[in-house]
Amino acid sequence: MVFSAAFSPNGRRIVTASNDGTARLWDAATSKQIGEPLRGHEGWVFGAAFSPNGRRIVTASRDTTVRLWDAETGKPVGEPLRGHGGFVYKAEFSPNGQRIVTASHDDTARLWDAATGKPVGEPLRGHKSTVFAAEFSRDGQRIITASLDNTARLWDAETSRQIGEPLGHENAVYSAAFSPDGKRIVTTSRDATVRLWDAATGKQVGELRGHTEHVSHASFNPNGQRIVSASADHTGRVWEIFVNFHDYVEHGKAAAARCLAAVDLKLFFLATEPPRWCIVLEKYPYHTLTWKKWLSDTLAGGSPRCP
Repeated sequence: MVFSAAFSPNGRRIVTASNDGTARLWDAATSKQIGEPLRGHEGWVFGAAFSPNGRRIVTASRDTTVRLWDAETGKPVGEPLRGHGGFVYKAEFSPNGQRIVTASHDDTARLWDAATGKPVGEPLRGHKSTVFAAEFSRDGQRIITASLDNTARLWDAETSRQIGEPLGHENAVYSAAFSPDGKRIVTTSRDATVRLWDAATGKQVGELRGHTEHVSHASFNPNGQRIVSASADHTGRVWEIFVNFHDYVEHGKAAAARCLAAVDLKLFFLATEPPRWCIVLEKYPYHTLTWKKWLSDTLAGGSPRCP
């Protein structure tokens, strides 16, 4: 079973983590394995990730350790990172590559110095059960964690202190991730929902329903305008995200197959003059040259009758 897969920063390689106790490197263009498996863990490998410069790989294992590897040679770097008292489900580098954050069955997340493998500060304590995931914000100043205790929590990456109140679901939270600009957080849960949060206030700003089983993972696309989610209902879903009402209206304009005709406008007691964007975007029934001329005359200061 393969638990996770991640691209290298340049997109040329992939690292996978498996219950066979190894991580493996693959050529993204040819799908062929690169070198020998990364062997050293004594249990399942739940997670694997590249450093921002692509030179290191970090792995998280059921054997309660985290290991660093040279991404070119596949050889271990230093000693295993020891300190967790349970399975380690995830390990990720900070954006500057100087820190590693890990999430564990021992109800904590921990920070490590990526160069020395030494713990940094105190464990992130506050969750009441297993921590499945931990991730840095893009600026490296905050961490978001997801837990079996039905919450996600925000932390200060320098002080290891919790920020604000927990972000709650109705069941276990499996994943949590920041948007590219750091203003939003997306969480997934056993309650079959995907939820959006304001990262500054901790307030819920949206709930995405459609999956019928638990949702294991969700992430933003690079511009933060879409979310992709994966579920035990055997589906993946893509969701459009709108930062403000203006963006929502603009999306509606582009997505609309047609605009309301005059008879429709009268039916809803609306002005029979169509919105100008219907003509500009050539939406039926305002896609003709007659309507374009009407708009041109109107913008020039005239008062032409509607066609």
